[in-house]
Order: sequence, then structure tokens, then C-alpha cells
Amino acid sequence: MSQPTLQPNLERAVKTLCLLIAQKTLPGEEDAFKRIYEVLEEAFPKAFEIAEIQRVSEGAMLLCFHGSHSLQPLLFTGHVDVVPVAKETDGLWEFPAFAGVVADGYVWGRGAMDMKGHVAALFCAIEEMLESGFKFKRDIWVALSGDEEVRGTDAQTMFRILKAQGVRPAFVMDEGLGVIEGQWGIEKPMAMIGVGEKGHANLHINAHSKGGHGAYPPKSTALEKVIRAATLMTSLPLGLKHLSPALVQMLRALAPYQKGFAKFAFWHPKLCKWYITNLLDETPFGRAFLMTTVAVTGAQGSTAANTLPETACITLNCRINQGDTVEKLKKRAEMRIASNDVTLTCSAPADPSRVSPAKGPAWDALLTAVSVHFPDAVAVPCLILGASDARRYEGLCDHVYRFSPFELPMAEQALKHGVNERLSTKNLERGIAFFRQMLGA
Repeated sequence: MSQPTLQPNLERAVKTLCLLIAQKTLPGEEDAFKRIYEVLEEAFPKAFEIAEIQRVSEGAMLLCFHGSHSLQPLLFTGHVDVVPVAKETDGLWEFPAFAGVVADGYVWGRGAMDMKGHVAALFCAIEEMLESGFKFKRDIWVALSGDEEVRGTDAQTMFRILKAQGVRPAFVMDEGLGVIEGQWGIEKPMAMIGVGEKGHANLHINAHSKGGHGAYPPKSTALEKVIRAATLMTSLPLGLKHLSPALVQMLRALAPYQKGFAKFAFWHPKLCKWYITNLLDETPFGRAFLMTTVAVTGAQGSTAANTLPETACITLNCRINQGDTVEKLKKRAEMRIASNDVTLTCSAPADPSRVSPAKGPAWDALLTAVSVHFPDAVAVPCLILGASDARRYEGLCDHVYRFSPFELPMAEQALKHGVNERLSTKNLERGIAFFRQMLGA
């Protein structure tokens, strides 16, 4: 299939993204991480010639492009690792997950959206500016980690390096939701700018029982115990519906685009809590902003059809709302499943991040860039629903924002970490232009 002719810089971004996708940057794949930085260096020689570079680990790199003035620096963060592709989904991909194929106006493959496309656009913008002779007025820092998807330590290490050097950026920018379709009666697209992020934890429900054969089962098997407990955990919400400060900010930003009573309710969400909670509770997307969510994401037990396991475990992935904590969630869960038959353990715990102000020069620079490159969109401060490296840098700066400069309909949002993940070449072009403006802020 022939592809349309692309502008040179966009063509470079597309080719680079394809090569980045082809590197299986998964835990333990040291050669892939080595190669991915070779790809970046080969694609953006000017940037890597000028930058002061620190290799932090096999998967992490910290770069600084020194500016000509003593203005506050800017920090752009990201990651080059990806989530694995389940073997059972191999046949469902339009193109192999790590092939990096360009087709139908998209670059296809694992990491295209999360977040190798973001990285490719950022470096294309830097390279293009340097090639044109542009001189950065302030130091530009780029921090790339290799273990964001596994909640690793790369970003923490780079935070400590930056803090030791006294780096105090005007803002930190990481990945986020991007520009999505209008929701809750809003006809305009919404540029969702993360001013914070939800917390997260995995709760593991564990049970033991005598094993045996399926032909003569005991009254209660380990699997039955954890299934009963998981049903108790998910049948009723573990988190109360809460209008967090970040949610109130989001609703008020959307109020001018509502009509009738909805406009009043969005301006006064706490006064009209019944209306707002019912509205958001209608969809999984809205519910995620409203409360701590709990979802079954894993189960372990017997692999043989007729064998009763002695141990079983069900894992619940929890996304913790602002105002809630991991400890409070654990206590509620323990009360819900109070029983001697099962135990509850917790892994990867993190409370919600701090919330950055939706005001000030850094926020204004971000809003200006959104208005220029996404002129039809409403800029909306929000909590992002996943996790990012951005929270690791909170000790450097009060203005930590999460935004991917891409237009991503909900159908494409759903492909993140999923089958047929892809990013349009049009989005890459937008991203390059967006970063050029932010780099010159």
C-alpha cells in the first residue's frame, strides 16, 4: 500500500517511531534499551551532539540542552519501556506488535501511544529547532526512564540528580490523556491537562484449602473462597463518591459549555452533588473521576481442568481518588471480607499525587499552546486516571502537568496497553509543533 508523501521532519518522526517500536523495551531486555538510545542518537544527531548526557541506568537517560539566559529551566519527562503483549493476542493484531508498521495514516505497534510517539515528537521538535539555529533561552532538561510501567526507580534516581544540582524547573511536563471527545453534554473536544494523578495499589486476595480431584471436591475450595471475597469487594463500591478539588476544577472549567440546569450544576458541583454524581456515574470514564475504582485484573489457581488447587489468588487493581489513601482502602477491604478463610496483601502502593495549580505563567504557557494547536478544544484541568513518572518530580517544582499533545478519540484511548495500539501521523505532526512552542516558552 503506498503511503502519502510526508514533510521531511514528519517523515523523520514516523521512521524514528517505527524503529523505537521495533525495540522490545521490556524488563530484562538490556539490548533493546541500549538499541533504543542508539536509534534516538542516529535520528537526532544535532541534539545528541549538543546535549550534556548522563546515562542513569541501562534504560534511563538524562539530557540537558543549556540555554543562553539564567531563566528557570524546563523539564520534559517520559519513558521508553512498554507493557508486554499477551501471547494469546498475537493473532488479533492487524500488524505484529513490535513491527512498527505505517498503514492507513497510523504508526502501529506497542508503545506508539504510550509513549514512544510522545518521545519521537519531542526529539523531532528539539532537532528541528537546533538545525534552524535556534538558541534555547533557558536550560531544557529531558528525563527518560526505562521502568515506568513496572513502577521502577529510574525517575527517582533522576529526581535526586536534579535536586542535587539545584535544578528548579518552571514546569514539569509528562504524558497524559490528551485531547478527547466531548463528554457530559460538551460538544467541543476536551484537552485534558493532568494537574495530578490518582493513587494506585494492587490488593491480592489469597486463600488456602486442601487440594484434590474435581470428582469429589470439599465444601469450599481455595478458588471458591477468593471468588466469593472478590465478589464482595466489587459488588458494591469500595470508594465513596467524592467531589475532589481537582474534579471541582474540571467541572467549573466545563461549566461555560453547558446549558440550562447543567451549567448551574457544573458551576456549583457541591451544591448539586446528587446531579453531578448521577451524571458521572453513567459511564466508566466519568466514574473513574468520581471515586476510587476496583477491578479484577488477575487470578491464579489450578491449571488442570480436574485439579483443585491448594492455594488461589485474585488480584484487584485499585485506582485511588484524591482524598482517599491506600491505608484507608485496605481497612475498608479488610472489613468487607472479614474472614479467617482469606488473607489480603497489598503491592505497588502509592497515594494520590499532589495537585498542581491551574494558574500561573507555566499554566498559561500550556493553555496558549493548546489554544494554538488545538483551537477547537476546551482546556480542562483534571486528575489523570493512570500513573506516570511525573509524581517523582514533585519535590523540584509546584507546576507538574501531564498532557499528551495528541487528539485521541475514546476508541483510540482504549487501545493504550491493548491490541492494535497506534498513533496517527497527523498526531505526530501536531505533537512536533506543540513541543516546538513549549520548548520556546
